[in-house]
Amino acid sequence: MRLDPQDAVKRPAPGTATLLLTPSRIVVDPGAKVRVGVSILGADDLSRMPLTVKYDPDVVRPLSVKLGSAWDEHVAPVFLHDTSRPGEIVIGIAWLGSHDPRISGTGELLEIEFRALRSGVTEVKLERFAIIGSESKSQPVTALAASIAVR
Repeated sequence: MRLDPQDAVKRPAPGTATLLLTPSRIVVDPGAKVRVGVSILGADDLSRMPLTVKYDPDVVRPLSVKLGSAWDEHVAPVFLHDTSRPGEIVIGIAWLGSHDPRISGTGELLEIEFRALRSGVTEVKLERFAIIGSESKSQPVTALAASIAVR
């Protein structure tokens, strides 16, 4: 999936990447499965990425966390995720080694599937995130949240 940078709500500073949850607003019935993508706009030399996804565990429950299509063109990275604490998913993705691949530009990094539990609204947001590239240098990055409304 390729996203048009025009889809971002606000323009970040030059050289800043944006992590974007898509779609940004979802309305579903209780019991429905909901897919939320985590995409990046403006990546420069991404080889490692830690992040935490926060949500209201009374409204939705994570079912699966998978790598997105941005990683398909390369050797699969090390990918770990932990859903054991209600309300958060802790994720780590990294290529290891001295000649690790890099992601630049735009693409879908993750696909998270939730089950809608009961009526309510939850903001799905990213916290404690970083885009790390060569020589362990971090790229400035902002994140845009999404909301899931269960009727």
